[in-house]
Amino acid sequence: MAPEQVLGEEVTHQADIYALGCSLYRMLSGKFPFTGETINEIMQAQVAKTATSLANFQDVPVEVSDLVARMMSKRPVDRPRTEELLRELENLLAQEKARMVEPVSLPAFQPSIGPKTYEQEASDASLPTGLKILVVDDDERILKLVASFLDALGCQAVIFDSPISALEAVPRGEFDLMITDRLMPGMSGDHLAMRVRAIRPRMPILMLTGLGMQMRATGEVPQGVNLVLSKPISLARLQRGISVVLDL
Repeated sequence: MAPEQVLGEEVTHQADIYALGCSLYRMLSGKFPFTGETINEIMQAQVAKTATSLANFQDVPVEVSDLVARMMSKRPVDRPRTEELLRELENLLAQEKARMVEPVSLPAFQPSIGPKTYEQEASDASLPTGLKILVVDDDERILKLVASFLDALGCQAVIFDSPISALEAVPRGEFDLMITDRLMPGMSGDHLAMRVRAIRPRMPILMLTGLGMQMRATGEVPQGVNLVLSKPISLARLQRGISVVLDL
């Protein structure tokens, strides 16, 4: 709840910017920006206190810390406008993609699949032919790239740029695996993974995200996700990731 909501003042779309800032803070730090023993204490903290800077946490770039701090400004007028925020996020993601070179292996959600690391699963074993893989990302370029990789690996890619549309397809399609982005409009990859897991409890889920470095720093793994890979992705890394989650 944004400070202006707590104070009973006029609420605009800038309250959504504040809420997104709080979500990013939690995602990047693994901690809540404001705490208290009661709901009232937490609400008052959002009005009167300033969250610890994300720059104090390992592997959070200063530019990201500054942007999230502005998103969580007490006054709506001090928060970035939607257009400005989108431009800054695009620039930050581009910078992060340039720095990311290695995938991230995290604990598996399903005990039957089991946690793996790439050091344990470094084989170049080929994938079974004809795997039907659901791919979800709001970036058309990523969809095309992943689809081309899967085609080269002998897999069938069923792509969606909307997580809501992808979720609707899950009950109708016999998918062997889902690959999803994390930050998407309409529904996050975290929420999508939980919803898909409720429909297909044993279907492996691989998250392909530009936030992999931060997730590794905090040890965060979204519920329902078996493995996280960082963007940009290569054919070899994608093949190894699929091998891990399918326990090949």
